[in-house]
Amino acid sequence: MSQPLTLATQANIDLEHSHEVIKRIYRQVFGNRHLMELDINKSLEALFINGDLTVQGFVTALAQSETYKKLFFETNNPYKFVELNFKHLLGRAPHGQAEIQKHVKLMRDEGFESEIASYTYSEEYLTSFGIDQVPYNRGSSTMRGGSTINYTRTNAFEVGYAGYDGAMK
Repeated sequence: MSQPLTLATQANIDLEHSHEVIKRIYRQVFGNRHLMELDINKSLEALFINGDLTVQGFVTALAQSETYKKLFFETNNPYKFVELNFKHLLGRAPHGQAEIQKHVKLMRDEGFESEIASYTYSEEYLTSFGIDQVPYNRGSSTMRGGSTINYTRTNAFEVGYAGYDGAMK
């Protein structure tokens, strides 16, 4: 399990720390997948470094990007896509089929961007990470409303440091 990482200062004051935060955000949002140079969004990074985006805003923008859409939305069925969103954006597995169905319906009715925003602007996200903490796998910690099966599901999602979410087919 990775340790929580919070943006400690304004991004443009401590560039080394900011680059570590950016690296962790990419690793979390893209499921440890290796990204090609074209997939890296330098303009979003610049907005983050300049202080125009919080960690929460950067996470949201990356998850709503064409790269995320191409890697996870277009290559998975809606149920798998929702499961991956929970993992990447909230650091946990869905609590059950009803929660998955709710998000599949939201995606169908309101679209891709609304589906992503429903995680990153949720009360759970703000309570767990605030606006300056990088999301991380919370499966091995106690969560309100969690159960043993949620612990098992979340840990089954974890592919390890050298794995990536594309290997989970």
